[in-house]
Amino acid sequence: MESEKRPGTWEKRGPWLVVPAIAIGLHLIGVGNYLVFHTIVEVFSIVVASAIFMLAWNSRAVRQTGYLLFLGIAYLFVAAIDLTHTLAYEGVGIFKQHGPDLATQLWIGARYMESLSLLAAPLLGRRRLRAEWVFACFAVLTACLLVSTFHWRVFPTCYDEDGLTLFKKLSELVISAVLIGAIVLLVKRRSQFDPGVLRLIVASVVLTVISELSFALYRDVYGITNELGHMLKLASFYLIYRAVIQTGIRKPYAVLLRDLKKSNDSLELKNRELQRFARIIRHDLGNPLFSVEALAKCIESYCGRASETMDAPRLDRKRKDAIRTVLQSDIPNSVESIQESVELMKKLLEGLRQVAAVGHRPLQITQVDMNRLLKQVTASMDARAAQAGASVRVGDLPACQGDLVQLNEVFSNLLDNALKYLDPERPGRISIVGRREGAMSVYTVEDNGVGIAHGQHERVFEIFQRLNVDDRVDGEGLGLSIVRRLVERHHGRIWLESAPGRGTRFFVVLPSV
Repeated sequence: MESEKRPGTWEKRGPWLVVPAIAIGLHLIGVGNYLVFHTIVEVFSIVVASAIFMLAWNSRAVRQTGYLLFLGIAYLFVAAIDLTHTLAYEGVGIFKQHGPDLATQLWIGARYMESLSLLAAPLLGRRRLRAEWVFACFAVLTACLLVSTFHWRVFPTCYDEDGLTLFKKLSELVISAVLIGAIVLLVKRRSQFDPGVLRLIVASVVLTVISELSFALYRDVYGITNELGHMLKLASFYLIYRAVIQTGIRKPYAVLLRDLKKSNDSLELKNRELQRFARIIRHDLGNPLFSVEALAKCIESYCGRASETMDAPRLDRKRKDAIRTVLQSDIPNSVESIQESVELMKKLLEGLRQVAAVGHRPLQITQVDMNRLLKQVTASMDARAAQAGASVRVGDLPACQGDLVQLNEVFSNLLDNALKYLDPERPGRISIVGRREGAMSVYTVEDNGVGIAHGQHERVFEIFQRLNVDDRVDGEGLGLSIVRRLVERHHGRIWLESAPGRGTRFFVVLPSV
């Protein structure tokens, strides 16, 4: 048992022991030979950035979103510029004619590319990328940066005889602001990421911001502030490593197959819906088919009896009355019943078509003003509410994200049900209220109607299930089934609380703004 616990303990506590040791070791190296320290840190970041690219590029076939791929390609070219920066650093002696300004220019160019890439990546959402085009764009940008520093020499001066230039200092502040913007976007779009991965990426960007601020303050390329900035950069790349490389290997479903798992879950849900549809078709369509079959046999029997009677040698009054009954009553009644069964089958088939069509309607997701939407919904039902003697009250509702047309259908159906099943023994009261709960908006549609028995709470969302069998209420039992499908398409939930004689409350949860 002890041997099983030790790896987990080391994974949790190991970094807290190793990181300080590495930091102290690197500081001692920097005190002895700053150039060696700088080279070690830069080479580590270059290796990690290249590894991020290899993981992202080779996993692009199974990725459903562009975040990792875009970031991986960006980090490859950041690594290329950082490598040139390392070779151009004062003391290495490869680009002597350019002096210390070249390394500083390349540093600023790499940081601009890194920060802008971190800002742009969350905006990609769940889009797929054309990797070759992204690669080509970064290649052109990198080439322009290198040519502007080595050949054209038009890149602004970052380091002169007086130390850091104003452009360099302002650039570090601008880069820091861009990185803070990247953090804000990551937090706003946190639903796209595994929570553990998101924390590591945000922590990495925070360390990068502090690192950039350190680089905005140093005066000497060999100074302690510069050393601290490089230490923080090393730590930020380590967190990126943890988030993208290590987590990608140990938790493939969290990084590489996260979207594939969601797709599998969606397919399982659709498979269950198909099975439920099959049961409904077998039961609800089976009944009228059995009726048609039985009535057809009855007609066959009636015709046989009539034929036998007519074949008799003499048609007395009794036989004539029997034939007349068959022709004028039995057969027409059976034909009428067959027609009713056929009409019922048509309604059931149309209902199935309507429910199936819900999943094929394209979603136009926008910010929805629910106060305005419910004002339109209630206005369209004012006449019905007045006829039923019911009052409808709408509270102040939070906005949400969704398809305006389909959300109108959701709440129109819920209000329609509330009006249908009011208790005739008391004045009807319907209220619609809402509140924010974290990243979701919760809406409640409450009435004081006849209520629903506890055992029927889930069944009412199934196709062709009526809330009760009261003949005064029209409908085929499609509304709530369509409502649930529409809400689930918006990545929301719907459920109800009710009891006979105590009214009903429907809860609808939708993504908030």
